[in-house]
This record gives sequence, structure tokens and C-alpha cells, in this order.
Amino acid sequence: MKIALKIVSLLIVITFLSTGLIYAQDTYKSKVDAKPMKAKYLIEFKHTPEECLSALDEIKAKDAKLLSKIEWACMSGNHTGYFITEGASEEGVLNKLPEKVKPQAHVYKLAVFTPEQIEEFHKKMNK
Repeated sequence: MKIALKIVSLLIVITFLSTGLIYAQDTYKSKVDAKPMKAKYLIEFKHTPEECLSALDEIKAKDAKLLSKIEWACMSGNHTGYFITEGASEEGVLNKLPEKVKPQAHVYKLAVFTPEQIEEFHKKMNK
């Protein structure tokens, strides 16, 4: 009876240890396989009134769904498209646009600030 109890206890310990090792491997693997963190970007691209229809056609031809994600200021006389998207790099998000539109595009990485960060900015400025 004592031997059987020891064997059961040993099996429980082995199961517990092997489960811990599997968990540790899965955790490590998920960190290694993780995709690069995406940042949020604003893409702004200007065009002239004469280029307006061509710019719209280029976007539509590349990706019709993209056309509906871009905010256009053309109707107010400011021939500019504004597009907020996520990506791993400026180059990566710029590649969402057609080649003919890229030269006029500006990409800005966006950030959100917390009250604590603003306080830190003030402390650094006052040094």
C-alpha cells in the first residue's frame, strides 16, 4: 500500500512538473512568435483640383475598400485625403497607397498621452 501511494505521489509530481514545462515553452514560443507591435499612423496626401478625380480613381483601382476609409476634404476646397491606419512602420502603411499618390503623401506616427506623461514632460522642461 505504501509503495502504491509513493508511486501515485511520484506520478502526480511528474505530471505537475511536465505541465509547468509545457506552459513555460508555450509562453516562450508565444513571445518569440509574436507579431511586431503595430502603431497608429495618419497619412495625409494632397492633390490639385485637376488631379482630384485621378487620385480617387487610383485609390479605387488599388483597393476599393480603402476608398471608404479615407476622409476627403476636397468638397471644402482642400484637396487632401486623410487616412488613419495601423502598421508596423511608416513604409508599411505608405504601401497601402497607390504608387502615383505616394510622392504627395506624408506619414505621421500618432500617440496618446497620459496625464502622468505630461507631468514628466513639464519636469524635464524645468530642469
